[in-house]
Amino acid sequence: MDAELGHNPSFMWRSLLAARDLIREGSLWKIGNGQSVQVNCNKWLPHPPLFKPGANTHMKVADLIHHRTMQWNRPLLQATFMQSTQKDILRIPLSNTHAMDRLYWKENKAQQVTVRTAYSVVLRLQGEPGPEHSSIPPKVCNFVWKACTDILPTRAHLYRRKVPIDPPCLICGQIDETVGHALWECPLAKNVWAVDQGRL
Repeated sequence: MDAELGHNPSFMWRSLLAARDLIREGSLWKIGNGQSVQVNCNKWLPHPPLFKPGANTHMKVADLIHHRTMQWNRPLLQATFMQSTQKDILRIPLSNTHAMDRLYWKENKAQQVTVRTAYSVVLRLQGEPGPEHSSIPPKVCNFVWKACTDILPTRAHLYRRKVPIDPPCLICGQIDETVGHALWECPLAKNVWAVDQGRL
């Protein structure tokens, strides 16, 4: 999440970096096998974890799971966390610890970014009481609106508009560059969200 702009950034890359604080604030890790999530660094609980004195804070979530039974290691939770954090952790279901951990949008039930929820997150980041007092940077508002209404000039969109361009993503070449691919699915985008997991 601390990736830099570079010397010749594309529009999508510049926009992605401009909006990363918004994505960081509105996202949460969904626990699968727990291997990608640091207990004390990543955003995976509704509240920051509270540790007991002397507890090991440098664990992965995977260390808290009995993977054979797919259950939380309750004795370890009790030895490591304060009671409120234990309750937060035990509310997380562990139905499939063979699945990968993934980021999801936590601001609505559909787990999809919308203009409304993204705008609410920006207001929260700015500490503003309402839209009339908003000091949101225009480029962030513009990017969020274009991304949520699916009108960013991705290669797939340009191709559909008869622009002489190949639709596949130039970074990975695996799939057409849609908004979803550029922001979430492309390996480069995934790396952006994973560069500094301590901030998510």
